Amino acid sequence: MPKKNPKLDEKRKAYLKDYWKSYDKPRVTLTLSKQEHKEFSRVAEQEGIALATAIKNMALAYHQTRTIVPASLEETLREHNRLIRSVSNNVNQIAHRVNIDETNFDANELRAYLQQLDALVKQYVENKF
Repeated sequence: MPKKNPKLDEKRKAYLKDYWKSYDKPRVTLTLSKQEHKEFSRVAEQEGIALATAIKNMALAYHQTRTIVPASLEETLREHNRLIRSVSNNVNQIAHRVNIDETNFDANELRAYLQQLDALVKQYVENKF
């Protein structure tokens, strides 16, 4: 095994000392139970990010009172959003047609369908989050 050069060790120590002085990101250490670690690790793995990043993202989302949407749900929610916009567009077309033709139209029936759609969306979101 080669001998270590004491001058290089001193230079390295000085470099690290200067580096940490200029490092402007505070470090935080957490203690987790095995179960907490397992849960956070599962989420991080699903999202394809580091454990520390997952925990930081969750903490910031909590602090900013916003919801983190898992990557596995993003596409599903985009599709639901597109479908809801389509329904809204259809409702506007119906309203326009009713106003032009002055036809009899049961607005309560349409309202009931929209309330059903709203309930289904809320149920879906509650079950996923």
